[in-house]
Amino acid sequence: MKLVLIPLFISLLDAASAAKLQITLPTSLSVREGENVTIPCSFSPSTSSLDHIILLWFTMPRHYAENMTRREMKKIYQTRDEKEDLSIVKSVGDVRTGDCSIGIPNFPKNLGPVALCRIDCRRCNAENTVVQGEVLLNVMPAAPRSHGGGVSDVTLAPLEETSHKGGVVAAWVLVPLAVIVIIIIVSIFVWKKNHRRSSWPCLHSRSGTPSVVSGESAAERGQLAGPSNRDVE
Repeated sequence: MKLVLIPLFISLLDAASAAKLQITLPTSLSVREGENVTIPCSFSPSTSSLDHIILLWFTMPRHYAENMTRREMKKIYQTRDEKEDLSIVKSVGDVRTGDCSIGIPNFPKNLGPVALCRIDCRRCNAENTVVQGEVLLNVMPAAPRSHGGGVSDVTLAPLEETSHKGGVVAAWVLVPLAVIVIIIIVSIFVWKKNHRRSSWPCLHSRSGTPSVVSGESAAERGQLAGPSNRDVE
């Protein structure tokens, strides 16, 4: 009888001392589209063999408790079922030490916004065998792309502002200069036009003088010639 009670008592002690399987991950995480993202997650107690644990990651459109259906859950990772052409997860923590974090390169815009981590560990010396947790992903827009030469939009902004100020200064200098040049050209044109008009009377007076002089000379020549034949008669 004692031999039967001793193993039973030991099993009861093991059950009483067994820890509860727990999972730890942040409630929310800010990520940026197009960047490499690591979603941290850990569990305890850990196990020394990967054969005793199944790790799954899902993404969902809303929280699991909000009447989530299996069809709406998209599996992105599962241990011993890794398909490189289907899975977007490219790195996983050391599950044997309780690290079940995942790494997602070039984070896609349409992923999430809720990620769920589920752990099935039947030999983790715990009261429960399955535990899961969620993290809300706050996906931010992709960062502005850099232009040629590695100059980003943030760097170009001061340059554009400087060039704009330089253009304003150049306008303030060139516009008055252009006005002055136009005024000078117009003044020269008006002066030449007035000078031509003022020179015309002089030309006419000079051209008329010979006719007057020639007339006077003819009269004088008539007087010098004496009376005509009619006057003699």
